[in-house]
Amino acid sequence: MTDSKTAVRNYFLLSLLSPVLGLITLLRSGNSRLLLPVGTFLMTILGSIYVYSPESDGESHRRTVESAYLDMGVAEFLTSFFQLFVLNNENAPIGISDPYLHLLGFLSGGIYGIPELLHVFAAFVYGLVYFSILKILFERITLPNGISLIVVLFSIFFIYRGITGFNAIRWWTALWLMLYGFLAYWHYEKRKYLIFSLLAVYIHYSFIAFIFPALVAIWLHKRLKLVMVIWVISFFLGASYDLIKPFIPALEVIEQKQQYTLDEEQLQGTAEARANAPQKITRFYAAFGEASFRDYSIPLLIVFLFWLLRSISGTNRTLIMQLFTAGVLLYAFGNFMEFSPSVSGRAKAGAAPFIMLAGLLNLSSLYNNNFTFYRSYKVRTVMNLFFISSIPLIMYHLSYTLNMLSAFALMLPGASWFLGSDDFSIREFLAMFII
Repeated sequence: MTDSKTAVRNYFLLSLLSPVLGLITLLRSGNSRLLLPVGTFLMTILGSIYVYSPESDGESHRRTVESAYLDMGVAEFLTSFFQLFVLNNENAPIGISDPYLHLLGFLSGGIYGIPELLHVFAAFVYGLVYFSILKILFERITLPNGISLIVVLFSIFFIYRGITGFNAIRWWTALWLMLYGFLAYWHYEKRKYLIFSLLAVYIHYSFIAFIFPALVAIWLHKRLKLVMVIWVISFFLGASYDLIKPFIPALEVIEQKQQYTLDEEQLQGTAEARANAPQKITRFYAAFGEASFRDYSIPLLIVFLFWLLRSISGTNRTLIMQLFTAGVLLYAFGNFMEFSPSVSGRAKAGAAPFIMLAGLLNLSSLYNNNFTFYRSYKVRTVMNLFFISSIPLIMYHLSYTLNMLSAFALMLPGASWFLGSDDFSIREFLAMFII
């Protein structure tokens, strides 16, 4: 126990010196006992050095805190909170549709009077949930030293909204919480963990729809052929709104709650910022990175894992099948909802972590039980194709991170706290050295 406390203390000190170095060292260690406390601390530090760029979701949230929460009293907060808790946002501040963001807004603006604390609190919760998932994952997989199929897939998994997810605060926090609830339920075999999945609805209302495909996996995970048939059919039977409207009358409410309604002053400010911003050529990875990953890379991985599952045995098999089934059904749901690009895109994006986790467990089982097959030409070829097809996504999220975090993420993050609005991003720092 003493050694663990010493290790945690050393990681905390390293994180205060260099969050990036602390994060890399933590992940390379593979120590599941350190992941949750140190990872949460690291993510909180990154939230404290978040850079509010004019067009980001984070800046919209910060303006909402400034306009609605600085003068909010406890009584007003509680009244709105309980209304939001029963999924009624009629009397909530403009731009607020869920109790989670309402709570963070009041903590940062109403209690502390510092709107920028919004992302500190958001990053703390995000880190707590995300590293709880990694803790279970590291307890289940073998992470080889050096470059390997498992390490490459884990890197893609981590880059995919591992850090950038707390920018928008709500949706990815809700997705990771839903995923954690199911993963912990399957890992610990205790139903109480499903409560976490249900709580995702109170972080982002749209999860009232997304949670059902994952729930179905509890009963269908042993019928993979049926699941794959549903998935294939979903590509050809994207439902029309008129056809399914009688069965989901609340869909319009879900659509409305997914988007923020900004007041006229906020809309004007955002429009002016975009108009005055330098016109830039959109990079190919920004335009196609997430879409190509969602539409091509993940389907490739789904087909590969379905084929691979025939060769998997051992304690991880059931967990792999459940994660895989949940991801495939969530992806199929996205196909069925093609008439709504917002719901469809988010469903497919949310399916990706389920599929990649199943892939990591799958490869780890092969590594431990059938190393010859793990190193086979077929397995390496498919995983290389997956990696190559993921390059635009990797570039997009690395670029996203460079714009999102202060340059002091590299060294001495405390300096960022004193600069305030004069802080600058990693990208701006690097640009100083590029002629």
